[in-house]
Amino acid sequence: MQVMNKYLTGGIACFDKEGSPVRVERFGLLDTKGIVYSCRMADLQKFKLQEQELCYRMMKQQSQKVSDLDTFTPEQAPPLDS
Repeated sequence: MQVMNKYLTGGIACFDKEGSPVRVERFGLLDTKGIVYSCRMADLQKFKLQEQELCYRMMKQQSQKVSDLDTFTPEQAPPLDS
């Protein structure tokens, strides 16, 4: 894990105007062969999966914040024009 934390590029760079995370993967700067030879593939997959889960949780939290503002019951919904 130490090798991956040090040498893997990318991650959450910032947040957009709505507060959603912006994820960047800088594959051009990645030393693929060095990482593959320095760690097991299972560890690499686990690391990337953990990063994706973190990003997913952050997006889900933001989605809940936004949907709480827009949530209404069917009775409150405007009538549909026929």
